[in-house]
Amino acid sequence: MMMPDPDEILAQLFRSHANDHKPPTSKAVLASLPQTVVSEAWLAAAADEGGSSSVCSLCLTEYVIGDTVVTVPCTSGHCFHYD
Repeated sequence: MMMPDPDEILAQLFRSHANDHKPPTSKAVLASLPQTVVSEAWLAAAADEGGSSSVCSLCLTEYVIGDTVVTVPCTSGHCFHYD
């Protein structure tokens, strides 16, 4: 039995989901999300939660004191750099 080509499988997956994307979030919605300036206490709380919220969900860098973050309204509390 011949194994399927992994590249062809991936290509088929990409083609089948090519139109599944949603439009980007509007600037008005982004501006309405809560913003927080990262403090020592905020970083400590993030570390107590397992550390996942101490890293930007978009650029994957660790937050530092003084960063402004936006919190997404989900149960996981994902955050990202405001700028």
